[in-house]
Amino acid sequence: MALILFILGSILIIMTHEMCHIVAMKKYGIEIARLCLGLFPTRFSSINFPASWLGKQSQITLSFWFLGAIVEPSAMGAATLKALAYKERSVIYGAGILGNIILGLVIAGLWHICFGHQPFLGFLLWACALGFYLARRLICRYLFPVLSFVILGLTIWILFRQPFSEQEGIIVFISNNFGSLQVGDAIKYLAEISLVLGFFNLLPLFPFDGGKIVLAVFNEYFPKLKYVYIILAFGFLFLISGWALALEARDLFVRLINP
Repeated sequence: MALILFILGSILIIMTHEMCHIVAMKKYGIEIARLCLGLFPTRFSSINFPASWLGKQSQITLSFWFLGAIVEPSAMGAATLKALAYKERSVIYGAGILGNIILGLVIAGLWHICFGHQPFLGFLLWACALGFYLARRLICRYLFPVLSFVILGLTIWILFRQPFSEQEGIIVFISNNFGSLQVGDAIKYLAEISLVLGFFNLLPLFPFDGGKIVLAVFNEYFPKLKYVYIILAFGFLFLISGWALALEARDLFVRLINP
């Protein structure tokens, strides 16, 4: 039961992110080509379904590489998006991040009320979620560009604050925590995943939404520094992803030789 709840909740978290992007895109007149459930639909087997609720020529694509989701604008939609001012583009890029943060706060509040026996804290988290929603445009336009670099600094600090040999990868975390999953644990993990996904997407790197927001800032206000930022962003991306992949490779190797 708990595992099924966790799987369905994880799908809800991913879909919330993409649906928030879709709502923002439709608000600003961006034509949507397709909603892809899964990544790399052109390289792996996929199934297409018409989706008139997205647009006249829109479709939903189910890719068998189901490790995420993405919303793709049409050629006309991409041109419309490019022509928008920073204030509108930042809302579109930040909508998914904000959706995950709000959903994470709602789920965390539910856990504190039902399982943590802290109803006041639960209702406080729900109030914070409502505040994020009411201030959504201001947050996307002015808070996220600054907060993205704070998240980058925290990510680097978390990665390098301990020696490599003492750090734990996702494989070890899952094997240690999901063996005897309870309903309360599943809800708690879903809240954490939604919040982590939101803040992780806020990283000012590509292809994350935070990178798109910061690039929009440079395009609008500091066009001469745009390419310096792009080079630095890719450098940090390779650093962080390389470190994370090395952790997983080490843990997988240890599991294979010491089952």
